[in-house]
Amino acid sequence: MSIAPTTKRPSTATRLFQVGCLAYGLAVAYDSARKRRFDALEAAGYDVPAEAFEPLALPAAPPEPVVAAEPEPEVVVEPEMVAEPEIVAAVAVEPEPVEWPQPRPRLALVPDVAEPPEATAADEPEQPAPSDAIVFEPIDESRAGLPDGLRDSLWARAAIRVLQAVCIAYGAALLYVVWLAKDITIASLARDPVFGGYSFLVTLYVLARFSLAPLYRPTPDTGYRPSCSIVIPAFNEEGCIEATIDACFSADYPADLIEVVVVDDGSSDRTWERMLKARERHPSLLCVQFSQNRGKRAAMAEGIRRSSGDICVFIDSDSVIEPDGLAYIMADFRDEKVGAVVGTADVMNKAQNRMTKMQQVRYFVAFRVVKGSESVFGAVTCASGCFSAYRRSALLAILPKWENQRFLGRPATYGDDRALTNYILRDHRVTYQSLARSHTLAPDTLKGFLIQQIRWRKSWLRESLHVVRFVWRKHPIAAILTYLGVFFPWVAPVVAFRSLYWHSFMTGSPWFYLMGAYVMALLYSLYYAVSRKSPLWHHGITFIVIYMAFLVWLTYYALLTLRDTGWGTRASTHSVGEFHVTVVGGGPDGAAVPEAA
Repeated sequence: MSIAPTTKRPSTATRLFQVGCLAYGLAVAYDSARKRRFDALEAAGYDVPAEAFEPLALPAAPPEPVVAAEPEPEVVVEPEMVAEPEIVAAVAVEPEPVEWPQPRPRLALVPDVAEPPEATAADEPEQPAPSDAIVFEPIDESRAGLPDGLRDSLWARAAIRVLQAVCIAYGAALLYVVWLAKDITIASLARDPVFGGYSFLVTLYVLARFSLAPLYRPTPDTGYRPSCSIVIPAFNEEGCIEATIDACFSADYPADLIEVVVVDDGSSDRTWERMLKARERHPSLLCVQFSQNRGKRAAMAEGIRRSSGDICVFIDSDSVIEPDGLAYIMADFRDEKVGAVVGTADVMNKAQNRMTKMQQVRYFVAFRVVKGSESVFGAVTCASGCFSAYRRSALLAILPKWENQRFLGRPATYGDDRALTNYILRDHRVTYQSLARSHTLAPDTLKGFLIQQIRWRKSWLRESLHVVRFVWRKHPIAAILTYLGVFFPWVAPVVAFRSLYWHSFMTGSPWFYLMGAYVMALLYSLYYAVSRKSPLWHHGITFIVIYMAFLVWLTYYALLTLRDTGWGTRASTHSVGEFHVTVVGGGPDGAAVPEAA
């Protein structure tokens, strides 16, 4: 009697893993094919819109404004025509089709539309020259990944809806597998309480974050318009500082309620010249220059002291805000208990390469899931410097402590945004506003990304010791999630080493750990795919790969290098001693005035 051999059917988890890998492979192949097609068209000399692919920098020699020879200097109507020209947004220029992928973001010099001359100035020989206002046009991801013939078609919209439904179904299947895996986790708890407990807590933590995020609702704009001071600390940002300034002055906000203060922290490039160039377009701009580099925190503190608005808004010098961003970020300040609000940030150069695409997915999930779930309880633990706002009265109350903060016997010169958030969070609510959008430059190389992450991890290590001392006074769920978020990075390297290396060579297979990482990666990716309808969704898996290869090990390295200070992404010296401050502004007749430190 012969017994026919039986074949073991693959498990549900294996099938889901195979389907996910297939979808990831197809997405990568499609993305690569689009890039090769664009490169081939460009090499063949086809007409490709060049301005959409220029680096994020101003032209080497911008056109100088034409100065009309006026025989009568006493005419006072001229500044009203030139002082604050209206910045033309995307509606003033015929939008061009956006190719995909783009190596750089769209950053074009768009001339202003000159108004017809008044009757009293009809005899002037020339009209005022248009300004070189910089207009950033973000990429529409939901259309960029489609062939030109399918954009805005009924079939494309139907296909997107179908893909969204597939993503939701696949995500539900993944969560079902995680639920089935609870038996393995509970069994591992009895066999190995330490590592089994870690797996169980991570599962609960991730599910809690993704479950709380849908409960977040952004505060609508109710017309609340307090006076605001925009502070922009800058260091070696000649390529983007003008775009940042122009975006502030083009905000849909009453002009008489806005003041903009830009602080050059001793830059070694042409940042100061670019700031003065921007002031020619915006005479109310207040420009401050340090003679030596002192660090971002000193630049922020200088801006706070020179500001006068009820709300102090911080914007990084490599970021731009959308026109309605200021109005939306003010909405939460109707509540007197709110001390700070953080807006959302997209990656400006998200289409440049795989590194920036990966960071776009990560930024979106970090803001919408992590900050969104924290905002439900008014306990956001980090108001990112890309775009955040603080009640000025609350800032002045803690300014000396924050500015002179020390750690391990040395001045704390990194992690300024997280430290400032913690000081405000102790006695106020800190919320997230998803409708206040900004765009920021992200590192486009692995080395630059890791340097940034080391700096962020060091600030997290220091500020974690601060937040754990008072977060217990917040909502219990917010406190528990914060304590878990502090605990996991310390244990994660040990768990990763044990699962990936010790199990592989000594006791078994790392399959359970890898499957857990895969589920987390797919949750990130599918959440992005459903929310943004974007072809970048699969780069969430890229982030998990980089996390397991590099980021999980950074905690201990950052601990060993805590005494190193600096901006992190650019070389700085943090000079101490005598220096002077140069101030230009706050009005059309402002001139450079050196001040003693």
